[in-house]
Amino acid sequence: VSSALVQGERGGQFYSLPPDSTPNAFVGSRALGFLQQQARTGQPFFCKVGFRAFHYPLVMPQRFLALYEPEKLPLPDIFPYLMDRFGVQEDQLRRWQHGYYATISEIDHHVGILLQELERLQLSQNTVVVYTAGRGRFAGPLLEESGTWIPDVMARVPLIVRGPADMVLSELHCNSMVEAVDIVPTLLELVDIPRPPEIQGKSFVPVLAGESRQHRDSSILELPDRRLLRTRYFQYVIRDDGLESLFDVSKPETVFTDVSNDLRYRGTVMDHRHQLILRMLKISA
Repeated sequence: VSSALVQGERGGQFYSLPPDSTPNAFVGSRALGFLQQQARTGQPFFCKVGFRAFHYPLVMPQRFLALYEPEKLPLPDIFPYLMDRFGVQEDQLRRWQHGYYATISEIDHHVGILLQELERLQLSQNTVVVYTAGRGRFAGPLLEESGTWIPDVMARVPLIVRGPADMVLSELHCNSMVEAVDIVPTLLELVDIPRPPEIQGKSFVPVLAGESRQHRDSSILELPDRRLLRTRYFQYVIRDDGLESLFDVSKPETVFTDVSNDLRYRGTVMDHRHQLILRMLKISA
């Protein structure tokens, strides 16, 4: 039995819980059992492991919280915006930051166990591992209140690929854009499975192999009432009522400021509107 924090959005309380009682511990243990079962059968497998990253109610073992001191954690650039836009106090922001760091540490712990098990079972040399996320940080309050845009911190997600040396070039870091829909065609190509015609996305196998450093010039994020086009320096958003927004993410002072009505950005708005139209036409073709 260990101590764990069960926290809602308005506060939390510590309880004595079994060490493996958190959602991530449960998911990790089931994935571990699956790997062991597949090793016995010797058959190819696909395993999707869905860890839970910072969703309320937060169930967090005390040992991961104890790794960090809330008052010493750095606050991201978006925190002043959250304080101004939503009236969130600094102590609440530090609780969020503390819980976020602890959650990621718990996930890292269980990912490490799975990777070690792949090594022990002698499966790592012919297994491709992809680490990614469904969305970025603060998606709850920001998605509900952001109105005309989607903050960059919410749209960007990690993407790490590990695999056999003949498939994935080690120590490769690439800044080119990748969309979530690109993961499936990439995995299919890596394992020589024919790609069904209805599958969307673009394989980034040439990037993994070190044959190219460029994959996409832009990425699209879709929500029911808006579409977002993210390019290297800008984020363009259009809502279903026709309202357009543009954010210059290359400058700290304009990351959270709509510059679409600034005459200096008129050409940029038109160019991004054109790019988005062409991308959407290709998707629907």
